[in-house]
Amino acid sequence: MPLSIDQLQLLEAFADLAAVAIERTQFSEEAQRAAVLRDSQKLQTALLNSISHDLRTPLASILGL
Repeated sequence: MPLSIDQLQLLEAFADLAAVAIERTQFSEEAQRAAVLRDSQKLQTALLNSISHDLRTPLASILGL
């Protein structure tokens, strides 16, 4: 049985809402991945700075001798 114009419009509205919900979920997941990457880069920078400092201190002592 074919759908009426009103039923087709309602079906199209539901499809549009579903598409918006899917896009919102995808954007949310992408934002979460970006936040994790940003935090990971901050930790990596902090670790490298710490290691660099720990290596410089003994080198300065050796050079001072």
